Amino acid sequence: MGPYLSTLPPHDSFWLGQQDLFVEHYPGSRQTPLLLVHGAYTGSWMWCKYLPALVEAGYPCYVMNLRGHYLSRAVDMTRVTFADYVADVAEVAALCKTPPVLVGFSMGGIIGQVAAQTLPLRGLALAESSVCRQVYQQVPYPHREVCTLGNVVPAPARTLQSADETEADILFQQHYLAEESALAFAEFANWIDGVDGVSVDPAKIHCPVLSVRGAQTPDDVRRGLAEAAYFSGRSAILQGVSHTGLLVGSRYREGLDALLQWLTEAL
Repeated sequence: MGPYLSTLPPHDSFWLGQQDLFVEHYPGSRQTPLLLVHGAYTGSWMWCKYLPALVEAGYPCYVMNLRGHYLSRAVDMTRVTFADYVADVAEVAALCKTPPVLVGFSMGGIIGQVAAQTLPLRGLALAESSVCRQVYQQVPYPHREVCTLGNVVPAPARTLQSADETEADILFQQHYLAEESALAFAEFANWIDGVDGVSVDPAKIHCPVLSVRGAQTPDDVRRGLAEAAYFSGRSAILQGVSHTGLLVGSRYREGLDALLQWLTEAL
């Protein structure tokens, strides 16, 4: 899609393991690599605005695609579970010669939280992460969606109106959005009525944690602060930044700068 993917830095790409996970590897001069994990419906393409600056800063980046997403091999999404996604992350993390910093967006953030309980990580950065059960209980969603999850969750219909995303930003996402696993949603998506979310034990996570969250409401601020406090981490609250706008919107640089500053100070 035009200027978005055409500006990616030089990199290698390959398919990994039995699930043929599509992985992009961007070389860098620093010792600690970054492992970037996308959210629901999306793929490695969601990081297109972050990657030039991360690579310029010297960070080697492994940008993965979960099974059945983007250029990974197509699978029967009716059978994919949340645990499958955690296993995908572990498989890509094993490529890293030193413990990586896992950077997870949305669903990728809660997958990262669970994976961090067993993986050796240098850091965990949560970008608009889906929250664990314990954080949800501290700051519950006031109006949860009432819906019946079918065999799969269809890709969301995006309007062309957003406070911090241009029409081109939204059309770029629409071009690639795909269906998601309903079984996974039934485990982690606690904005849906009847879903408690995934439990995460912070005592099992032995690395610095950053929570970066856009805020449209006071509850968003409280949720971001609660998430950072739960993991004894740092919080960056960006007022007026939308969920997907954090990565691909007109104010993406604010989230990117928060990540780069934390990387400099935490590593």
